Amino acid sequence: KKKIKKEIRKADGELAKRLGHKPSQLEKEPLRPMYSRYWKIKRALESCQSRRGAGEPPAGAGEQVLELLKY
Repeated sequence: KKKIKKEIRKADGELAKRLGHKPSQLEKEPLRPMYSRYWKIKRALESCQSRRGAGEPPAGAGEQVLELLKY
């Protein structure tokens, strides 16, 4: 998750540098796949952590996160 977030920040910074201003949501559209991947991984990790907090084993959540990391 941290690696993807770092990549997003880098791409966002490079875009801002190239444009000369903070990019608008429309200008960030090419970054959407990176953001989508980040949010999917974040949700899967949160789901896994909430199950552990409830005393339940993380049934399938670990595999889901690993599968998302492949892309």
